[in-house]
Amino acid sequence: MLRVAFYRSDKTRERLVADAFTKGVNACGDDGVVYGDKDYKGIVPNMDIAVVVGISRAAKRYFNEYLKAGRHVVFIDKGLTRHGDDRYGNRLPKYYRVSVDAFQATEYFMRRDRPPDRWEALGYEMKPWRKVGKDGHVVVAGGSEKYSFWHEHDGGATGWAWRVIDEVRKHTKRPIIYRPKPSWTDAVPIKGTRFSRPPTVLTQELVDCHALITFGSNSAVTSICQGVPAFVLGDGIAKPMGLSDLSKIEDPYYPSDKERRRWAHCLAYAQFSLEEMASGECWAVLREELA
Repeated sequence: MLRVAFYRSDKTRERLVADAFTKGVNACGDDGVVYGDKDYKGIVPNMDIAVVVGISRAAKRYFNEYLKAGRHVVFIDKGLTRHGDDRYGNRLPKYYRVSVDAFQATEYFMRRDRPPDRWEALGYEMKPWRKVGKDGHVVVAGGSEKYSFWHEHDGGATGWAWRVIDEVRKHTKRPIIYRPKPSWTDAVPIKGTRFSRPPTVLTQELVDCHALITFGSNSAVTSICQGVPAFVLGDGIAKPMGLSDLSKIEDPYYPSDKERRRWAHCLAYAQFSLEEMASGECWAVLREELA
């Protein structure tokens, strides 16, 4: 039996996820216990696994301390695909991505072939690859300050974007669109790029787009599904479908449709709804990596 400590704040989303996840852990015969942020006094003795939600400073602390102690950590955040939960007026995601001992499941999620059932249930269309002319632009999809804090980017989110854009300019004359995380209201434009902000959505920017560049944002999932090649520079679930060497920006990677389908089927087994957490379906998949 595994003992699982779920750490959460008082936010509605985290309470819902903690209750559903620990219910599923217990349904599978393991022991799940929920702890509030205010209860944290270091690693709980005899706990095998910590579960954390989101990219808060508290979550990063738990994540790092448990890994340093040689224990497993399950990380949970918003889903890899954008589906709203109608019960909450689309304010909360329907799916949550889950990963073991890492920010994303990138290193292991394709070790096993997965059936197409979960992907097909999402209703996503895998569009044919688009190949645009020399005027096609490049989208640099940045993160937020919280995201950059987690990944310890020098200069924060803007500093990361500046460095990437400078590198891109060494290898192409294509127009560059800078699109930071839409919810990050303090984002600022970068000289020589077009600044993309809401209400414009990513799929609009992918029209006539040559390639999308990101550290590990789910924007790369959208890009690959829309038929636009991606460059994933860090830990991102779309990394197997793209390149990370920006010197190859004019020669991006176009995986075969068979490869994209296999990736998509595996991706769908790296995110789960609250119901699937509560039933134990999510925990059963995670346990494959914890065995």
